[in-house]
Order: sequence, then C-alpha cells, then structure tokens
Amino acid sequence: DIHGELWVLLPILKQIRDDWFKRTFEARFTHKDSALFVCHEKLHYVFLGDYVDRGDRNLHTFLLPLAYKVLCPKQVTLLQGNHEQIDTNIRYGFQDHCQDLFSTTDGLSMHGTINRLFQHLPFVATVEGAFIVTHGGLTEDFVDACTNTRTKGNFQRCLTYDMGLEMAWSDPSSLEGWDDSPRGMGSLFGPDIVDKFLGAHYLKKLIRGHQMERKGIRTEQGNPNVLTVFSAADYTGTYSTKKFGNDGGWIYIDHDVEADDFLLIDGGDGWTHHMKLKQRTLNPDEIRKVSKEIYEGNFLELAGSEASMGVHEHWARMEVGDRQRGVQGNKTAAVPSECKEVEGRAEHKVLVNSSLHQAFSEDGEAGLAFKAQEMVDECGEAVSKSMPELCEALAMDAVVLEVFSDISKASNKIEVLKTLQEAMSARVKLFIS
Repeated sequence: DIHGELWVLLPILKQIRDDWFKRTFEARFTHKDSALFVCHEKLHYVFLGDYVDRGDRNLHTFLLPLAYKVLCPKQVTLLQGNHEQIDTNIRYGFQDHCQDLFSTTDGLSMHGTINRLFQHLPFVATVEGAFIVTHGGLTEDFVDACTNTRTKGNFQRCLTYDMGLEMAWSDPSSLEGWDDSPRGMGSLFGPDIVDKFLGAHYLKKLIRGHQMERKGIRTEQGNPNVLTVFSAADYTGTYSTKKFGNDGGWIYIDHDVEADDFLLIDGGDGWTHHMKLKQRTLNPDEIRKVSKEIYEGNFLELAGSEASMGVHEHWARMEVGDRQRGVQGNKTAAVPSECKEVEGRAEHKVLVNSSLHQAFSEDGEAGLAFKAQEMVDECGEAVSKSMPELCEALAMDAVVLEVFSDISKASNKIEVLKTLQEAMSARVKLFIS
C-alpha cells in the first residue's frame, strides 16, 4: 500500500534501484533511462494495490507505476486493492483529489477513467509452488471455489471479479476459522484456513498488504505463513488526528542467491525452490531525507500548484484532495442519540482482546497503542453509510477503547485514549458531513 504518498514511493523505488545495482553490475550500463526504475528480465515489481486515497498525490502515485507497466509490461504487476473500488475512493479522497487537480467536470471524468482502468487490474499473483500475493486475503467463497480446480495454484480457473472485490477487504486473524470482518466487507481468516489452503495449492506463504504496520512488515503471530507488507510510511488513516509514525516496508524474493543464503522451499510436486525472502524498511525520517535531497523543488512541475512544495514533508500530505478538511482535530462531535446497544459487541470483544494482547506481546506498549489506533480506524471502513452502520462501528470503537484501557499501563495511556476518542468523534463528523 502506498496511499497517495509520492514522497514515499520515490525513495523506495530509488532504494530498489540502488540495491539492484549492488547485485547486478551490468545494470549500470544497460539501463540509463530512469533514475528510479529498472526494466530487466530478472527483476519483477509487484504492487499490492491501494495506490490512492488519504495521501496528497493520489493520481501521481498510480500513474507512475502504470507508466512503468507500459514501459516494461512483463516485469511489472499492478494488483487491485480495496481503494481501487470506486465507492471507496469516492469516500476517502481520490475523487476530491482529481477535482482539485482539474476542473470539476474534467476531474470527475479523470476519476471515472482511472476507475475503469482499476477494474482491469488483477487481484492475485503467484510464484508457482511458493507464494500467493494479494491485497487483503482469503474469503470462504474463493477458497471453496478453488478447492476443486484442476490445476492447483492456477486461480484464473476459479477466481471471479466479485470474489476479488471481497478478498481485497480480508484480514488474517489469530483465531481459528472464519469470521466477519469489522471493516464491513471481506472476512477474517484463521491460521487453520491459511495452512489448509496453502497446502492444497502447493504454496508456502501468503503475502499481502491492507493493514498498516508499525515496522512496515509483519509476520503474523499465530499465523506465520502470512506476511503483511505496508509501504505508506507515517500513515494517517481516515479518522486519526495524528500521524502513526510507522515505517515503510517492502520485500525482495530472490531466486539467485549464494548457497549459504538459500531458503529451501519444498514444492508439492517433488522439486525444490531456492529462494530468499529479504525484508527492507525505511523509517519516515530516512524517507524524508532521501525525498528532500533528491526531489525537492520538482513538485511544482508535477502538480502545477504551489501546494506541491514541501510534499516530502508529511504535514503537507492533505493539501490536495483533503477529504478530511475540518474533520481531524475535532473533539466535540457527540455520539448520536440513535446509537444504543448494538448486537455483536461480545463477539467483537473476543477479537479485540486477541489482537491487542498479541500486539502487546510482540511490541509492548508502543505496539499496543498502534494496534488500538489501527483497529479504530478500520472499523466500518467499508460501510458506515447509514445510521445503523455508524452505530455498529462506534460500538466496536468503544470495545477497543475499553480493552486498551484494561491492558495498558503506559504513562501516556490517557493521551492515547484521548486520540482514540478524537478518532471516534471524527467518524461521527465525517458521517454528518
């Protein structure tokens, strides 16, 4: 996920190019056309979706990898995420961004054109016998439909467009089995589901994005065959009043490494893959430094507006297409009187307890606070368009606050609770507006 953060995408692309040069000396002499991109038969880029929304350069952040796809079609894969769905990117900023860049009419036309293109992006990529890559995760319909496919791991035979739309919203869970997603679409899938699915298709790992990660990359506890990669550093979600301060991550899957670096992955067909999966992250300060050193002063040309200057600084992130103007920082919007006790609170508390305790065990108080903010931001993300849906999301938010308060012993506990309450208030105000 890059979420319109051009100031993050450019340094990551440059770092990938630099890392490639360190590995392959010949590339210095064969690819001089781009300071960011390498078009080479041995290097394949896979983007996990969510190019747009919540950042300040939504259109640019999609058009750049799209241009690379045109330049080097066989070496670039652009997957579709949940924010490539038109209902979502109308609600969370992309349409506003297009209208701010162009006139209202031309902006709407551009927004519609890009969304028609989004519909042609695939939902799944695979490395045969090793990995499945998708934006969100699994759904019961997808797993059932692909159980009897004649060619294992060939999901073209069983994946439908509607299944893909749901998959883009799914998340892993440490609890067994299936459950409804608090986002309002997709599913929560447990480690038993993942292990059975991967085994049936001779795969070893599910690589996905969709959830912000404090350290940019996370192997799911209790679900070790799921790896989550999130590139949008210093992310600010829909309702958050503060930056999350997270790192931006990406990974390399290496087919050609030294023998002592081999990770041996046994294929279900009796042969062995030799691969290494290498994780890379940059923290927000590192990304800003690279962005400032190399690209400062070039953004007027990209957007044609003085609002572009300082785009590498996160405080400028919403100067274009700000869906949240007047929402962030609001502390006064009260929970609507229509919102009374809603069903499902007890079931949600089980999930919240599991997720927050897991975050605390992995990363202490910092991980606990980050996960609580993430969960409040995600609740009802796909819905919250009607009063009952808003009330359900607010009830789930309240559970997160309650469980966080029970677990946390941090000195800044009151400050974090205040941040979570402000996010709830912002949810109400965005609904009213």
